[in-house]
Amino acid sequence: MAFDPTPYLVKVKGGQLYLPVKDRLIWLREEHPDAAIATEMVHLDLELQLAVFRAQVTVPNRGSATGYGSETERDFPAGWVEKAETKAIGRALAALGFGTQFALELDEGERVVDTPVTPLPRRSERASLKVVADDRAARLREQVTAGLASDKEAAAKVPKTAEDMTVDELEKTLAWLRNRQQRQA
Repeated sequence: MAFDPTPYLVKVKGGQLYLPVKDRLIWLREEHPDAAIATEMVHLDLELQLAVFRAQVTVPNRGSATGYGSETERDFPAGWVEKAETKAIGRALAALGFGTQFALELDEGERVVDTPVTPLPRRSERASLKVVADDRAARLREQVTAGLASDKEAAAKVPKTAEDMTVDELEKTLAWLRNRQQRQA
């Protein structure tokens, strides 16, 4: 059974959804119990009270990712060294796709990390845009709207209304709603 991060999401920063690192670790272990996590303190400055860690997460035959995390005692007085290590692990897990959509540490805010470009729509997006007006899209929209109306908790977690979703998003949302219903039954 695939891991469902939904029950572990917490709201932070004005209502944004976030998946804590401890829950990303549960996800990793459920799907890849043979995964390896290695951390290393790369910098500790007791005068500035700054710790920097590097974490590498490796999933055999699937890939690996490295993340760095830093913390100061001023910003996190209770356990600032440990917090730096946790941040590094969280970033490595996010880079492997565990909770990436809920990882605030990957949010660039106003300071983007590379040159922004205007993307061309993918073939699937072009197809989705073309089909939005057809009967299939209308049926999906009705089903998603009805499902969200009957599950207020789920509706609070969905960032868009059914009217604003592409066909692909409608299909994924409907599958997610059905999985929720099965788990709750």
